[in-house]
Amino acid sequence: VRNDVVRTLGEAWARADGPLALVVYDALVDFIKNCHAYPQVQVRNRAFVLGPGALSGVRGDFRARAVTTEKFFASNEDLLLWDVTGRSVITEQMSAYPVLDTSGGDLKSAAHDPYAIFSVPGERPVTVGVEICLDHADHRLRRGVVRSRWPEAATGLELHLLPSCGMSIHGSAVAAAAGGWVFNCDGQYGLGDPEQAGRPQRGTLGAVPCDYVDYLDASGAGAHTQLARVRRPASGADVRGPGSTDAVFAPAAGASVTVIPVASGPDVERCFAGGPGAVHVYGADHPLPLHGDV
Repeated sequence: VRNDVVRTLGEAWARADGPLALVVYDALVDFIKNCHAYPQVQVRNRAFVLGPGALSGVRGDFRARAVTTEKFFASNEDLLLWDVTGRSVITEQMSAYPVLDTSGGDLKSAAHDPYAIFSVPGERPVTVGVEICLDHADHRLRRGVVRSRWPEAATGLELHLLPSCGMSIHGSAVAAAAGGWVFNCDGQYGLGDPEQAGRPQRGTLGAVPCDYVDYLDASGAGAHTQLARVRRPASGADVRGPGSTDAVFAPAAGASVTVIPVASGPDVERCFAGGPGAVHVYGADHPLPLHGDV
């Protein structure tokens, strides 16, 4: 019934025009929102992180080579509304993500708990936060940094990582500390001139000075990576709260970027609509500093 209703409304919206199209679209969105309140299945959207060695909790609660973090907000593009190939699939109106309580912060205490902030041990540990796609628009890590029970008051993120499909760096959502970096790897669209795809570029995008590289497949599918450094960190968990300020960024570093094409295999076209992609290595020739003043 859910899928039948959504398909009927979706196809009607595609045929409609003018004010009626807006009415049908609103009905579609409202119906899906109500379905989320009564899900048939629970699904998870996780990012997998493989460390250079054993990763750890910021408070030293675990050590593991691999960790996961979990997305909180469901995006409209996370799941299909209906399948057109005749296969049985889990649709958006059937599912919901589990509730994630970040009121006490976002520090991980186990390798595969849903939280986002962990540490890379070493002579000087590096603190990392991973924020998946739409969670960035909700300022999850910015809130999480303020709410978390850090072992030391000055502790913060050196690396704010943002894997996504349809997101770029939002200045108001960046949670890295002074001298820290925010890095976005997106699989949906490019940021600049398509003619420059595959070449390192720099500029100010959405008020964020950054280095970036676009990817463009022969089919027209796009993607990008984007890197920016924080000069002064954000203050306050609530963007609109009294006294809160957004992060201030250093000028784009002009980081050296090595672009490595990925060879296409027999299953690439079946699994990846945008082709095999590429690997963008920032700082390959001149490593970027993780600590120190900007």
